[in-house]
Amino acid sequence: MVHFDLKPANLLLGDDGRVKIADLGIAVILDEPHSQVPVEGDKVYMAPELLKSRFSLAIDIFSLGLVVVEMAATWPLPTEGSQWEQLRQADFSGLPLADLPEDLADLVVRMLTPDPAARPTIDDVLQHRAVRPTLAARQQPQHEVRRARAHQLGWKTLTAPRRAAHGSGVGHRAAPSGCRTLRRC
Repeated sequence: MVHFDLKPANLLLGDDGRVKIADLGIAVILDEPHSQVPVEGDKVYMAPELLKSRFSLAIDIFSLGLVVVEMAATWPLPTEGSQWEQLRQADFSGLPLADLPEDLADLVVRMLTPDPAARPTIDDVLQHRAVRPTLAARQQPQHEVRRARAHQLGWKTLTAPRRAAHGSGVGHRAAPSGCRTLRRC
């Protein structure tokens, strides 16, 4: 499936910290025959091959690369003109790549390669050294992540005793299965 319109406004952050993609109105499954593939979406995040009516899964990788730059460097993307064109021709002289960690800058440059065949797949992105530690941390229970981070910072952590599942006082309720608190899981 190709979304064709990946941009910050279409990426939703859930309570659990997971990102969900919204607005699938112009999304297309490329394996199916189509009489017309949309050349729509937000021009700011548009991959260069869309301008030539070439379609592949790599379109969304390019758009995601621009989202990463915009969010990580807090840099507004050009909406038109020479800087907009330069981004689609692998001229990153206008990008604030020096503001990004080296690993993340490397990933962004790969994602913004003009040749869609040379761009990483989503699996490649998830295995990249800039992303892998974040994914590994997300798979640990949050209390372990916080404890490890506190240890890195040299902080001492206190371990509070856990309450009984049903509580013992007025107003205490059991958390849903698999949850440690009453907030939505």
